[in-house]
Amino acid sequence: MIWNILSLLVLMLDVTSAFVAPRCAVRNTMASTRLNNNSMDAAVRNLAVTGRIPWEKLLITKSQGRNILSIMREETHVYDVIIIFVLSFFSERIGKFLYKRFFHRFRDNVDYDDSITAQATEAVTEASRLAVLCYAIDAAEVALEVTGIKSKKVDMSRLIANLIYATWACLKA
Repeated sequence: MIWNILSLLVLMLDVTSAFVAPRCAVRNTMASTRLNNNSMDAAVRNLAVTGRIPWEKLLITKSQGRNILSIMREETHVYDVIIIFVLSFFSERIGKFLYKRFFHRFRDNVDYDDSITAQATEAVTEASRLAVLCYAIDAAEVALEVTGIKSKKVDMSRLIANLIYATWACLKA
């Protein structure tokens, strides 16, 4: 009984080693003959399964880098990016300045931290930081599409952005 279990383990290790070995070695080993057709197809394809991460697709060539930059230049607007970054990093200072300069006249004896302006500034800061995150996700999606890892049929960045903003809105409510 022990010999049967050991021989089974050796066979299983021999079969699973075909998935970890490089593609050219998979075709030439005896272990590949023990694999069924579905397993053999999975071993030959570039799938990210059990040590089969397509590292060669993750390396971005110069032409792919130029293509990514050109797509990002076409899709993004400089003024949008500038406004989002300014609001995400300096909205607290802008809110304090506006409150001390203009809005404190409407409310007597109320500090900035207790004012509606501080709450609005906090919401604007959070929303703009989420926008920066969404821009980064868009850039990552463009890079994945150019390298061929992700297909252009599914717009994952829009789905992720909807999820991020909906979650944020629910947490703010």
